[in-house]
Amino acid sequence: MGVTEGEPNGIVYLQRPLWTAFTQGSRDASGLINPALNGDPTYTNCLTDILNKTRKGADGEIRVTGGFPVQDATYGYLTFILDDTAAGAQSQRSDAPPVLNPTSFATAMWNSIVPINVYNVREGRINSGLSATTVYERGVTNVTEINMRNLARWLDGVFNNNLLAGTNATSNFVGSPDGYTVYVSDRRGDKDQHGHRPISHQEYLRQAACAFRPGSRLEGPERKADKPLILSTLTHPYM
Repeated sequence: MGVTEGEPNGIVYLQRPLWTAFTQGSRDASGLINPALNGDPTYTNCLTDILNKTRKGADGEIRVTGGFPVQDATYGYLTFILDDTAAGAQSQRSDAPPVLNPTSFATAMWNSIVPINVYNVREGRINSGLSATTVYERGVTNVTEINMRNLARWLDGVFNNNLLAGTNATSNFVGSPDGYTVYVSDRRGDKDQHGHRPISHQEYLRQAACAFRPGSRLEGPERKADKPLILSTLTHPYM
């Protein structure tokens, strides 16, 4: 049901068009107004306006010809973010997006599909002796986005008789005796600090915390290979 931002029925998004990563969030500092197209109102160069007032979300692609879009020379955000759909035409997504080549960037690559990443400068540039203009891999975090509206539509059975008809993914196959829980884990299969047994993300964090906090200790039963994991609790003499 879609894994790319902009897909109208997607629930879990793992990737997005590159141009969205360079687009301002809820306000446009440039003050520029983009023209109306195909019945849409005028709009600014921020994601809230683009997604709420235009049809760009239907295919996720923008115009990359004729000098559009324009990247701000000082702050790097995009302006003149126009739809690639012709007047009076329907939105269409390309069968294959352009391949991103950072070392030889071309305007068409704004429509490339990339992971949803955020960068923490303090995690990346760990000391002032490092370059202030370099993006360090250790500072990059992957983001998994969940479209809660589409998740609710799925659980309410909106897709039962269309997209999911004839499959085991319809809402009646989802048990909900006490509501729903969404669980996301990015540490499944990790080993402990000694490289021995798989541990959960929570236990991984607790072990890491103990390693960097003198006097900390882990309390709780050890995980057995044939028993479910019981999460340990972190205690510290200064907490």
